[in-house]
Amino acid sequence: MHYQRWRTHGDPLYVTPRTKVVGVGKCSIDGCSGVVQARGWCTRHWTRWHRHGSPTARARGEVVDGRKVCPRCGVDTPVVELRGPYCRECSNRRAAEWKRKNPRDRVTKYLDARRARVLGAEFEVFDRVEIFERDGWVCGICDEPVDRGIAWPDPMSPSLDRVVPIARGGSHTRANTQCSHLTCNTAKGAREEVA
Repeated sequence: MHYQRWRTHGDPLYVTPRTKVVGVGKCSIDGCSGVVQARGWCTRHWTRWHRHGSPTARARGEVVDGRKVCPRCGVDTPVVELRGPYCRECSNRRAAEWKRKNPRDRVTKYLDARRARVLGAEFEVFDRVEIFERDGWVCGICDEPVDRGIAWPDPMSPSLDRVVPIARGGSHTRANTQCSHLTCNTAKGAREEVA
């Protein structure tokens, strides 16, 4: 250290004259009453400059004038238009990515088990096609054949029906499920029998 001072200034005991204003003045950013810590800014604005390159950068999740920056795309969006922390477009994109990564059968299996757990019902993890094969692809509500080639959301597509609905104290088990048309299952709703 002293050698460098001697090489630079010609004196090994040279001290650089510096005016220290830390804790004396107010932050130079308009509207901020914080005490100066460095570069003429308070700790908050210096940290923003250090992390984001600007002392006036918006902090993550900060709401200013009813607006918030979407953490995914960086667009300044009114808070009322946000879906959770994300703007509408990013929220839709995230949902589409999730659906693309998780096929419908896998998602349905997860949601069925989750609903049963939340309501405190007994549940088993099984494949819907296993129940459809067991029932011979015949609707347990209208006794008509179910076409295995039709996909959801067609009203005649195969659907998993609970004989006693979870809302009525039923369980999500192989013994309490049956094959049905989507339209028959929807019409039945949370009743034990079709009226």
